[in-house]
Amino acid sequence: MKRITLFIMVLAICLFWSCSEDDTNDNDGSDSITPVYVTVTGHIEDGSYYAECERYPEFRRKLLEFAEMIYGYEIPFNLQIDYEYFIGALNCECPEMMTETDGMNSLDYIANTFDFRIDAHQGGGWEEGSENYADVRCIGEQVVPSITDNVGGIVWDQAAQFDRFNFGEAGIRNPSFRWYPEILTMGVHTMHHLGDFSQDDLTSGIWKPADFGGEFLVHDPENRMIYIAPGGHHTDWGETHTWPFASVADYVEVLADYIDNGQAPSGKLYTATIAVPQSVIFDVSEQEKLTEQFDKLQPLVDEGKVIFAHFREIAEIWQEDFGEEPNIFTFDNIDSTDYRP
Repeated sequence: MKRITLFIMVLAICLFWSCSEDDTNDNDGSDSITPVYVTVTGHIEDGSYYAECERYPEFRRKLLEFAEMIYGYEIPFNLQIDYEYFIGALNCECPEMMTETDGMNSLDYIANTFDFRIDAHQGGGWEEGSENYADVRCIGEQVVPSITDNVGGIVWDQAAQFDRFNFGEAGIRNPSFRWYPEILTMGVHTMHHLGDFSQDDLTSGIWKPADFGGEFLVHDPENRMIYIAPGGHHTDWGETHTWPFASVADYVEVLADYIDNGQAPSGKLYTATIAVPQSVIFDVSEQEKLTEQFDKLQPLVDEGKVIFAHFREIAEIWQEDFGEEPNIFTFDNIDSTDYRP
């Protein structure tokens, strides 16, 4: 009888440890899914018309409708806003308007109600003119106190921009304000602003760049700023298809397949960004181009292979669950036979 009891106890202990091992998720890729973290973000660019109080209310209405649509998909959203729209939100919203938004400015309202995060944006990363990123960030916090410390678009080959961000950028309009960004997003090349998008960053992953330029793809663990790579191209929303994928969703499908079959190492943090132009935000007839990508990715979401998240959430997952292990999965790892034009 004692032998039977002892056997049962040993068996129970073995089963316990077996179950415990099956339940672990230590990011080694052996028994767990390695998802692609996808951020959906939108740009509101430069435009003096946004600051004109005769025209601002119409943009405000369309943005609120867009935010409600996105919220219906239960997808978090990072909205990257330039200086003039913040001016319009600050100067043109009256108490009567705010009765529609619980007494808040509409930008503050969507940040609190629709799972939006508001980021500073400056002409796609180009800093020429009468204000810079620090000025955008300064006025932004007057409108949205919860505004992030994300840079809404960088120029990855401009070392001078890295230095400004790294050592704190002082405003042009507000030189007493100095901004220390924490998260860098959506790298483009200098030629991007001359109409050539061929050198924009298409890397998936996350790291701390050693610099902008030749050391952009080098991880420096001692650096402060985190870069969350876009994975896909964020300009090709027309019919030109200059990028070899019809959409970022198509790219994410291929990347998920690569992770499944070992062409991309599992147990690492992969990223992609669906970047939504203002033409889609403010034109309901264009929004199907975006929602089609949501629908395409839904099966991968259901399988746990895609997770929609804010930039800050991804950075925290990287710090807490991956020990800040860099992942720099460049686009040339995708075989051209797997392109989906």
